Amino acid sequence: MYRAEASGSAILRYDNVHRCVWTALADAHRPRLAEAVLQIGRESTSPLIQATAATALMALGAADPSWLPDRIKAVVKAGRDPFAIFGPDVTRLNDGRPVELAKMVRTIVLAPDPSEAAALIEKLLAAVRPAHGVAAAPGYIAAAVVVNFFYPAKYLNIGGGSSFVHPFWCNLDEVCHPCGGLQLKLSPEFVVPFADGSVDCAYSSHCLEHLDDPTVERVLSEIRRVLRPDGRFVLKLPDFDSIIHNLQQKKADYFQDPAWFFSDVVWSWDTRQIADTLENRFVYLLCGYWNQAWTEAAGGTVGNAIKLGAYNGPPRVAADEVWERTRTSTPHEIAAWLCERALSEAPDAHFNHRNAWSADELCQLLERHGLTPSRLSDETAVQRHEAIPDIGKYAHLSIYLEGVPNGSAHTERSVVEPAQTDRYWDVVPGTNRSAWFPADVADVKPRRYQPGLHQLHAVLWAYHDLAVRQSWANMPESDFSKHGFVSGQTPDRYVSEMEEIFRGEFYRTAISDFRADGIHERLTPSELAALTEHVRYVAPTESQRETIVEFLKELKPLISEQIQSAWRVTNIRCYETDVTFEGGPQDWHSDRLPQSLIKLLIYLSKDEVAVRGSELIDRQGEHVRISGPSGRWLLFDSTDLLHRAPSEGEGPRQIIEVLLCRDFDFDIEFRFGGTNYRAPLCPPSINPFDGVDPENLSPLMKAVMVAARQITELRWQLSVLKDSNN
Repeated sequence: MYRAEASGSAILRYDNVHRCVWTALADAHRPRLAEAVLQIGRESTSPLIQATAATALMALGAADPSWLPDRIKAVVKAGRDPFAIFGPDVTRLNDGRPVELAKMVRTIVLAPDPSEAAALIEKLLAAVRPAHGVAAAPGYIAAAVVVNFFYPAKYLNIGGGSSFVHPFWCNLDEVCHPCGGLQLKLSPEFVVPFADGSVDCAYSSHCLEHLDDPTVERVLSEIRRVLRPDGRFVLKLPDFDSIIHNLQQKKADYFQDPAWFFSDVVWSWDTRQIADTLENRFVYLLCGYWNQAWTEAAGGTVGNAIKLGAYNGPPRVAADEVWERTRTSTPHEIAAWLCERALSEAPDAHFNHRNAWSADELCQLLERHGLTPSRLSDETAVQRHEAIPDIGKYAHLSIYLEGVPNGSAHTERSVVEPAQTDRYWDVVPGTNRSAWFPADVADVKPRRYQPGLHQLHAVLWAYHDLAVRQSWANMPESDFSKHGFVSGQTPDRYVSEMEEIFRGEFYRTAISDFRADGIHERLTPSELAALTEHVRYVAPTESQRETIVEFLKELKPLISEQIQSAWRVTNIRCYETDVTFEGGPQDWHSDRLPQSLIKLLIYLSKDEVAVRGSELIDRQGEHVRISGPSGRWLLFDSTDLLHRAPSEGEGPRQIIEVLLCRDFDFDIEFRFGGTNYRAPLCPPSINPFDGVDPENLSPLMKAVMVAARQITELRWQLSVLKDSNN
């Protein structure tokens, strides 16, 4: 039920291998989910997909090691990096990529209500989906990879190319991005790897003109097979009727449009003594080819390519023949004639464009494959199907058709709909209709409050981190940026005073002290009892607080150089744990904190006992142990690095933990959080939007600004809601 059995069928291989993950997730069966995730990671050839699988397994193992397959437990128990499960080339998700990936993976695999998690993530993706002509938000492509890992695709793109990576879309192409779909050769034997009637929308943009007739026939028959009865096929191609018309009108500007990319190829035409004329540009748009020398010269200099005889252009045709054909033949007939010419002079030709159709020919083609066609203007197509990625690209040079399965009712609607909000939520109005941000906390039901706010906080923190990093860009690489940690020794003049902190009176702990993110996690009574017994907190006196602050001031330039930004203290807590405690911090784990937050741990000991600080796996995959005399400190990215407290040594482990975050300016004010492990409700910095004209912000940034201000103003209400929900 949960395992996609090995099969030569592409349909089984794609559909089942993703659906087995979804089924286990929907059933909240974490052990079977771990098995399914492991299978996807092992069958994938993409390092990013494998890293997604590794992160999911780490999250499952951190929540409950019993969920993991035995072979993964052995890896973690042996202290090996779980990212090495799938091979040495697997990269950590957090290395050079936005932290949303790892957070989304954890949210998905640990969500108490999987259907709710799916809806929230879809809304979040809808909020960051870039508009036509606007650069994607940071992490958008990476987030799409994570979502497509867990959820079966709804939408299909044929021939989307190497850069098409979008949530809930599967791209099929010979040169597709390894994380954006499946690399399949478009041929007369081509099979769409989806079951009959399972796809809401199929889309193809500037692809069919690159294929021969038998392959086009196969692609269209497969699209018709997989479309749902109420599905849509949206087709975009070069407007060959317009190409012929502009040649007949001798409109040179049309053939000089940069979107045709003639500047990339016309320099090679001299190698065949072919002039750069309107007629030859017209021929190239209906039929162009390149030779083997062009392939061999790829990546080299133009001069070297010319020496090799590289050529990428039209077949040799007299101008008067071109004019005659445009008067007597259809675009499809002209393309077939030109292909024969190309193959006669270059039997091993690699074609660029090799096919063409008029609007009437395209309608007949779709009808022949059981699709009722209708032509759309470019304005109508972009407006109706704005949620289709790149729908507006090259619109001024394209023809749009929409095909619906014969017999289905034709309605003027898009089948790629943004997620709809439910009655519990309002949204930012206007262009952010599909964005998800609570407009009034009073309307938020306690049952739905916690996971929703968790997603909002992730967005706010992500943009805070992005803004800070941009303001401190171009700083030299540090040990911290390379390895994820840096360590040192506290001067003796501070150590004795810090050690005195642990001679004070310890607090009585409660369940709220141990929730990893303070939003939606709960502990069982037995887990709470174990933590209460083995973890104890203490408050420093006023003079001891001053000692910590003075030490932080001394470390200020070093920390700034290492984390490559200014920073501020968000929380300080002092606690000790029993070395023999087998749970809690002694298990391998990573912290679920916003990416801006970094931990500084100061390890202390009693009676000259050497400290055993932490074990961690750094960004290079190296196993590191931090130890030394009392006062050893460790600054590290606890969300990125897998780490644990060693269960060896003598006496209790005594730690001063300083939670700090990257920021625009320094603030080393002492903030004693006591036993509160949770991150701040919102980024604590000065509002990055202060002094910014809202009209100059993108719609998404406006929404983030509104949400940030609302959350800041309503913190006390949120606290009341949270307490009532407990």
